[in-house]
Amino acid sequence: MPWAEMSVVSQRYQVVQMVRSGIWTVSEAAARKSVSRKTVYKWLHRFDEGGVEALQDRPRAPHHSPSKTAPELLEPFFELRRRHGWGAAKLRKLAVERDPELPWPSESTIHRALREEKLVSRQLRRRRHQAPLRRPTEAIDIPNALWTVDFKGEFRLGNRQLCYPLTMQDYASRYLLKCHGLNGVNGGPVQQVMADLFRVRGLPEGILSDGGPPFAGRGLSRLSRLSVWWLKLDIQVYRTRPGSPQDNGRHERMHRDLKAFTARPPSNSMRAQQKRFDAFVHEFNEIRPHEAHGQEPPARHYQPATRQFPERITAWEYPGHFELRKVDSAGKISWHDQGLRVTRALCGEVVGLEEVDDGIWALYFRDSELARLNERTRQITG
Repeated sequence: MPWAEMSVVSQRYQVVQMVRSGIWTVSEAAARKSVSRKTVYKWLHRFDEGGVEALQDRPRAPHHSPSKTAPELLEPFFELRRRHGWGAAKLRKLAVERDPELPWPSESTIHRALREEKLVSRQLRRRRHQAPLRRPTEAIDIPNALWTVDFKGEFRLGNRQLCYPLTMQDYASRYLLKCHGLNGVNGGPVQQVMADLFRVRGLPEGILSDGGPPFAGRGLSRLSRLSVWWLKLDIQVYRTRPGSPQDNGRHERMHRDLKAFTARPPSNSMRAQQKRFDAFVHEFNEIRPHEAHGQEPPARHYQPATRQFPERITAWEYPGHFELRKVDSAGKISWHDQGLRVTRALCGEVVGLEEVDDGIWALYFRDSELARLNERTRQITG
């Protein structure tokens, strides 16, 4: 039955079945049904609590308002905030120590109440991402809104050495930013090449890659050390669908021309091969007409990004009501004296957790939501 012809409850139940089958992840089910991951989590939670009937529409009126339902418990926090300027975590700890018998509200409730009283700024962070996404959801028709990156299939040079061409392209202008021959697909050399490019061209808003190494890993959100570095640079991570090269069609078409003009036949050494790559980049950008630009070359439609590459990345400041945890060398965080596996890609990094529902926590790295933690089952999914 087509999606549009199904009842609302049937639509939601189908999504629940997809995820519960174990065949579809939350992200995959959300992308296939064109809904957000947050919505899928909401339906799963409702189904677990009340079955199919709980998937029906509910009244939109809020169940409670912290600043109105318990003013006698919230007023002390307003006064302490005005006096000391502390965040919700510190305020709640002080209140519990002073009177542990009272049913003090949670940190997130305190923070919302402080915000409603205009005692904290709403602009705690620039924006929230969900990472990684299947495809960009914002406008990508301007230069540096999105870069694409990929490896053109390896080939042997005349001296039998393997060459792995790393290519990066601006999506909107089709400008070929880089083609660099490497000895392998290790993340370290790729990061160095990209850092050199960032210094010259600035930082894009997002990068689209496939799900292979070094762009993606096998752990939570398929993060790799390279994609974690992108997030630390405030670059959003996008990925193509498995086995779907058409998701990066512009890049794939450029690769066909790259191979034809630079690898048939290949050069005898990496240095000689790199000269051919550089010549192709120059011709592709400066000389070759492009149909999408009215037969003008991409260079006439590209300009460097305004965001500059920082040689030193500053520590991220999470909102005051977040629970903070440092990821250890095994890729785990401590939660109620137990170790929960996150991903080795985040070893040494600090993640933040925000309670978004009763016993449900959103796990963030910087401003990107990576997963949800159910503290009852101690499972991290996403």
